[in-house]
Amino acid sequence: MVDVPSNLIPTRITQLPVAPVADEDSLMMIVYQGNNYQIRVGDLLSVAGVPTSRQVIAGTGLQGGGQLSSNVTLSIASGGVGSVQLANSGVTPGIYGTATDIPVFTVDSTGRVTAATSIPATITGYVPDNRQVIAGTGLNGGGALSANVTLNANLSNSAPQAGFQAGVAGVSTDIARIDHQHPAVDLSDDDQVDNILGLSNGGTAKSIVPDEGAMIWCGADGLYVGPVGAAGQMLQSNGIGEYLWVNQSTLNVGQADNLNGGAANRIPYQISTNTTDFLTAPVTADTFLSWDGAAFAWAPVAGAGTVTSVNASGGTTGMTFSGGPVTSSGTLTLAGTLAAVNGGTAQTTYVTGDVLYSSGSNTLSKLAIGTSGQVLKVTAGVPAWETDTTTGTVTSVGLSAPAFLTVGGSPVTSSGTLALTFSGTAIPAANGGTAQTTYVTGDLLYASGANTLAKLSIGTSAQVLKVTAGVPAWETDTTTGTVTSVAQSFTGGLISVSGSPITSSGTLALTVAGTSGGIPYFSSASTWATSAALTQYGVIYGGGAGATPVATAAGTTGQVLTATTSGAPSWASPATSGTVTSVAVSGGTTGLTTSGGPVTSSGTITLAGTLAAVNGGTAQTTYVTGDTLYSSGSNTLAKLAIGTSGQVLKVTAGVPAWETDTTTGTVTSVAQSFTGGLISVAGSPITSSGTLALTVAGTSGGIPYFSSASTWATSAALTQYGVVYGGGAGASPVATANGTSGQVLIATTGGAPSWSGISGGTF
Repeated sequence: MVDVPSNLIPTRITQLPVAPVADEDSLMMIVYQGNNYQIRVGDLLSVAGVPTSRQVIAGTGLQGGGQLSSNVTLSIASGGVGSVQLANSGVTPGIYGTATDIPVFTVDSTGRVTAATSIPATITGYVPDNRQVIAGTGLNGGGALSANVTLNANLSNSAPQAGFQAGVAGVSTDIARIDHQHPAVDLSDDDQVDNILGLSNGGTAKSIVPDEGAMIWCGADGLYVGPVGAAGQMLQSNGIGEYLWVNQSTLNVGQADNLNGGAANRIPYQISTNTTDFLTAPVTADTFLSWDGAAFAWAPVAGAGTVTSVNASGGTTGMTFSGGPVTSSGTLTLAGTLAAVNGGTAQTTYVTGDVLYSSGSNTLSKLAIGTSGQVLKVTAGVPAWETDTTTGTVTSVGLSAPAFLTVGGSPVTSSGTLALTFSGTAIPAANGGTAQTTYVTGDLLYASGANTLAKLSIGTSAQVLKVTAGVPAWETDTTTGTVTSVAQSFTGGLISVSGSPITSSGTLALTVAGTSGGIPYFSSASTWATSAALTQYGVIYGGGAGATPVATAAGTTGQVLTATTSGAPSWASPATSGTVTSVAVSGGTTGLTTSGGPVTSSGTITLAGTLAAVNGGTAQTTYVTGDTLYSSGSNTLAKLAIGTSGQVLKVTAGVPAWETDTTTGTVTSVAQSFTGGLISVAGSPITSSGTLALTVAGTSGGIPYFSSASTWATSAALTQYGVVYGGGAGASPVATANGTSGQVLIATTGGAPSWSGISGGTF
């Protein structure tokens, strides 16, 4: 017999005609241990078949059965399953539930009751019918809730409380009597007064505590107690809000532009418009300042005399003096009200909102404040508060900007858009920009001169940044050092590494893998994951710790994104509209400032200032040659002055610094590690040159498996021709023994599968 290669042994025969009869003497082909054989059908059935005379007999609780010459049916007989046949469910026999307890049952997936117990009945949301409604003070009636309950007002108890004056109880039967009269309230009695009396009722609208020497001032929402000044200080207004006490030395004298040059014993006086000069006091005693018709002059006293009596008069000013005449010593006391023609107001009292105006020639009067919404108009030649019957229209709004910005649509005279675009001119360094408009890969910004930023093109491969002639420059590194092996790893998901390690030349390739249209996010503190594809035009919102970000549906034109407490934001149409009556521009926290606003009719808003780093600027306005921009803190740019020739840029205390290069640039040690079992590392570390060798070790004929979430192990050698089955979490996979011809693999509940032959119709 000639051996035939196993790959040429037929395992399937097709295109044979169907046998006309089924006969036990028929021959069939079988494959046994890799060889083809013919066998008589009857012989095969005698060891692997069931004779038709074999019977299926119905046992206890079943009915049916019969010979296997045809299909056989078994069914449960009526009354065939009793308490003896049923498995014990674990429930104790008994009665569950009473008038005060509720039965609780546990039913498994097959409908069997597996547990039973009772719990006390607890009813919420209802009250017992013996619960009482009790009439309190001022009420009659009430009773148990077993029937309807009526409460009536006891009017004899609803008389007003007695105060320091007698009240009138009234005779109405309404529980809130319309003729009920309270006694007058004593505002000094804390028992009669709660809360704070408003300004419109003669109060202060604030709970104020007097302070000796302080002044009461009126705010928009009430009266306040101001601060107490120091001796000699003067009161200064802020226009609105609280006043200030200031030292006299801090006050600015209006229109006195030329007080420089003053000295002791010199008197300033105005010699012409906006021009001040000084008179120097003479050294001669008993001289006085006189006017000679053209200028001031010091002159001696023409004669001697003695004042024997001093009195004072207010003249026509409205002011009066008392205490005079003084013939030896005494005090002249000023009183009265200063007339308008003498710089006063001729008024002695005011209420909140009063406005002073001239009601006639040299006469000031008070105009009481109008009502909310009224405006000040001219009526019969004097101001008066009246209802505004006109509307205001912004007729023109303009915008100007520095040269690096182009303004479009200015001015807006009815409606339109003020558009700021870059003119193509770079933002100057003095305005927080870079003065550059184009860059190529690798360009570095540095200060090439005072307040001037320039670009330094990227150097060639292996060059380092040094200081040359006071500015940074890329130069060839004259230090030594050879890297003989470079490896790459990445832990955290989404990115895989190939081409590692490189021992001579090559490429370390990082490959990212995620969902098209999705975004990466941290699914844990050290793991990336990819979100699902984001909706086109949807807005992304967070999912919370460890959860994927989500995109909203796309909104429609005019909708706005609306927040929902503890829920996802959604697009909705805004419910308001309005008319612009005032336009103002704010630089916010950008460092930029505006002037000229708000514009209420027409005008121009001008932009100035220095753009902050967090808004794309530098927050710097001056530079000297060689300055380098760097981040000195969170969202903060600072200038690093250029180092000296030969210095290199290093990291010191977390920021760059120019220092003398004391290193040689040599990788002195490269190590390799592997944690997880089965693989060991040799040749580590490499301090000059060598090979990092990874070696795998396991059981010959076994397979690797995870014995924990981060550890590999090896199974025992697997049986030849055995079938491998799992051992469970942390356990080694196992192989069955080799089965014999004709056997089949049989599963066992809670146990290992095994090979078994077909015999007598039983597996």
